[in-house]
This record gives sequence, structure tokens and C-alpha cells, in this order.
Amino acid sequence: MRTSLMLLGPVIAALALASPPPAGAEASDAESVAYYRKEAKGGDAEAQFQLGAYYYHGRGVDRDYEKAARWWSEAIEQGHGEAAYNLGTMHASGAGVPKDLSQAIEYFQKAHGAGVEKAAGALVQTQASLAYLYKTGDGVPKDPVRAAKLYRKAGSAGNAYAQYNLGVMSIHGQGVPRDLKEASEWLRRASEQGYDPARSVLASLEEGKYARPADAGDMAAIYREAAERGDPVAQTKLGLLYREGAGVAEDDVRAAEWLHKAAEQGEPEAQAALGTMYDVGEGVAKDLEKAAEWYLRAAENGHPGAQFSLGSMYVNGQGGPQDITRGLMWLNLSREEMHSSRYLIFRLEGELSEEELAEGRRLAEAWRAAHPLPATSADLRPQ
Repeated sequence: MRTSLMLLGPVIAALALASPPPAGAEASDAESVAYYRKEAKGGDAEAQFQLGAYYYHGRGVDRDYEKAARWWSEAIEQGHGEAAYNLGTMHASGAGVPKDLSQAIEYFQKAHGAGVEKAAGALVQTQASLAYLYKTGDGVPKDPVRAAKLYRKAGSAGNAYAQYNLGVMSIHGQGVPRDLKEASEWLRRASEQGYDPARSVLASLEEGKYARPADAGDMAAIYREAAERGDPVAQTKLGLLYREGAGVAEDDVRAAEWLHKAAEQGEPEAQAALGTMYDVGEGVAKDLEKAAEWYLRAAENGHPGAQFSLGSMYVNGQGGPQDITRGLMWLNLSREEMHSSRYLIFRLEGELSEEELAEGRRLAEAWRAAHPLPATSADLRPQ
């Protein structure tokens, strides 16, 4: 990832639980598997879907994501919407299949077309996530034009994060013509949904701050002078400019060096960005334990993007032992600011008991009471 706002942290799919066969409500899981396997081989789409669910959850058979995906693929060929949603979720998270957001979007579109209501939200979220990758060039060729088109689709469907990003891109002429009126419209739509970063940028826009394009080269020189004096905010901003290639040649190694200096001084934005770089091996060797460490430091400083990323890692057992309850704590702490946190919690609600969900909320409230949030000196940047 190329910013600390991580929409694409690993997720656990909230997939439908397998159901017993109609004529055997008291059947064991193994008996149900045998029944559905016979019907699935005969071409029954619902049986193919159910058999995939048994393989996905490891009920009555050893858990096998590959077989789950194969049976859902067969059901999809017959127009099964829930199977398309499940397979889209697997591709969105990389659970048992290659992580491929373009493929996920295709499956979510099929599910939505088949009347699966929850697919609409998943489709919009994935469009926004894929837009982020094309905007930053993370794992795909950098393509701001395609990013803007995807943000427009997600924004038109009501996604505040996408509306905000399209507004910022319109201010700077990234992937779209520079158009302050268009920017104002998108930022206002995001602001009306309570998206605070949009409110901040919209206020600056209305004050005339963006009346002329900023010169990134001049800003880099200003930041460098302050950064070399040890200013953590300037170090953060200079590091981010190196990551983005804005005003300076793109250089992930230098970005990591400057962000590390700022992160060691307690700058949350730098800590979160450094966590992301360790998470994906950008400018540093990939190290999930170090990623989790920096996410934790930023999360404890109140950085919502880091709280989401850390929560996702706990949920999936990445960078350390799996701890779903602890993961839920961080997701709940960031849910007001992060659509991604709310979406992951929604998915987990299909997997966890009410007791587990309640414990995550309780831990979040206890943490919030014990940790008044410090002010962060780095301002919000376009993501």
C-alpha cells in the first residue's frame, strides 16, 4: 500500500453457513456432505453451493478452500447469486484463492444482478479499494485515470471515502481535469455523510487555499529543510512525497528512511505509513511482525487507519497469533472513521457469536476510557 489508510487489509469472509439437506434436518455434517456431493455432481446448483460451504467451513470434511471455490464456480455458472458473492469475497481477501480485486468485482456484480442485496455494498467497497491501488500503483500499473473512474462509480453509489478521494483528485487534476467546482460537489457529498477528512478539505477549498495548483517541488524543498533539522511533521511529509513521487523522484527506500525518523519521534501518520511499508515490503524487507508493531504504535496514538490494519491482522493471525477479540477491539475503535472497519465487522457478524462481538465492543470502550487520544500534528492528506 502507498498510504497509511489501508482499505485492503486482510479480511475474514462472512459466508453463509452450510445447511442440512431438506429431508434430513437431523443429519450429521458427514451425511449432509454425502447428500450434497451426490446432488452437486448431478448438476444441482443449490447443492453445489452448499457443498462449497461445507468445504469452506470444514464441516463434515477437511477444510479445503480450493474445493469450495470450485463448487461455487460451478454453481455460479448456473446463476447462483450467493455462490458468486462468496467467491467474490474470497478473491477480495485472498482467502484460498489469489487476491484479485478485479475478479472480485466481477463476482459481486453477478451476485448483485442475481438479487443478493449484500453484494451491493461489497461491490462498492471493492471498487473503492481497487481505485486506491490504481491511484498509488500498488501491485498494479499506476493509472490515475482508471482510479478516478472507479472512485466515481463507488462515489455515485454513496461511498464517502470514494467521494472524498475523487474530490481531492479533482482539486489536483489527478486522473481527471482540474475542476474546483466538481471537487466541491464530491467533497460536500462526503461531508454530508460525516466523513471528517472531506469536511477539512472542503473548508480549505472554500477558503481559497486551492485557488492555484500547489508546486510539489517547492513543498519538497521546504519539507527537506525542516526535516533535516529533525522536525517530525516535515519528515513525515517528505517521506510521503518520496513514496508518491510528488516533487521528487519516487524512492521507497528514502521514503522509509524519513518515515522511520518521524515514527521514532511518535508521529502517528509516519508510524502508520511505516507499518504499511513493512506490511507489503515497500522500501523495506517485508516483515509482518514489524508491520504489526508499527501499526500498534500508530493505533495507540489514535490513528484510525492503523487501528483498522492492526485489527485485520489480529483477526487473520498475521504478524502474530490470531486474536479475533483483540482484533474486534481495534475495529470498533476505528469504525466511526473507517468504512473498512465497519464493513469488516459486518462480515465478522456472520461468523462470530454475539458474546464474542460484545466482548470486542467492551474492550474498545475500556481502551477508549483508559487512553485519551493525543493530538496528531500531521494534517490529513489526500489518500
